[in-house]
Amino acid sequence: MGCSCSTDDSALVAADAAGERGAPPVRARKGRTASAVIKRAEASGVLALMDMSLTAVPIAVEQLTGLRHADLSSNRLTSVPAWLFTHMGKLQKLNLHRNSLHELPSASMLLPSLLHLNISSNRLTALPESICALTKLRDLNASHNLIDSLPSGIDALAALEDLDLSHNRLTEDALPYPSFFSMPALMRLNLSHNALRRLPVAFSEMARLVKLDVSHNKIASVPPEVLRDSRLNELWLQGNAKALDRVSLKETEGIDAFLERRKRRIDKKIDSKMADIDLNLCGLE
Repeated sequence: MGCSCSTDDSALVAADAAGERGAPPVRARKGRTASAVIKRAEASGVLALMDMSLTAVPIAVEQLTGLRHADLSSNRLTSVPAWLFTHMGKLQKLNLHRNSLHELPSASMLLPSLLHLNISSNRLTALPESICALTKLRDLNASHNLIDSLPSGIDALAALEDLDLSHNRLTEDALPYPSFFSMPALMRLNLSHNALRRLPVAFSEMARLVKLDVSHNKIASVPPEVLRDSRLNELWLQGNAKALDRVSLKETEGIDAFLERRKRRIDKKIDSKMADIDLNLCGLE
């Protein structure tokens, strides 16, 4: 069945996205064109361009300065225009999951309202310094990339509570000191499936960190300071070096302090009748 859109309507996105006039319209899953999605977003403030085989962000999106939520996930984007990070003053949530992005814009990201950013499952090798301008960001998912370096000013992400850097190529030397360990609001950090050989003592300095996942790395021991002096009450260690097992962890200085914090967390879950209670000791056998 042919497209019911007008010629101008089809051209709005199909031609602009490809950079050519007369390109065939990109169809959404329910037969809608991307141009129809963009027109709807003008009124709703929600842009749902996921899973449309886009190879470029349609230039018409630049005019949607009132967007609150933009979903461009599951496309074929290899880059995103700088204006996506500078012209959307009301944008609160941006989803770029599952594309083929190799880098993010280097120009400062002027998104004063952005709270949630998902750039997972791309081809990124680094997080640029420009991302540090997102001072209202609460959660950042950069998992399943090729990231081996982080910005030196990452502590400027003063509102960040959840950070997922799992399934990357980070070593302990790639965690910039002291900025990485000085993020004032960070509560949950996922560094699983990376290349950490050592757990930095500086994790004990993180003011609000309560959950740390460093499973499936190459860590052989846990510094006593991390167990004793941190606020951690949830720590995942499975899949590391053979030397790091349940017996060795129980013999580590500071384990009693950690276990007490862990017990208080589990007791709260039991009292609130929450079902997802895992009684394994840090995931270790």
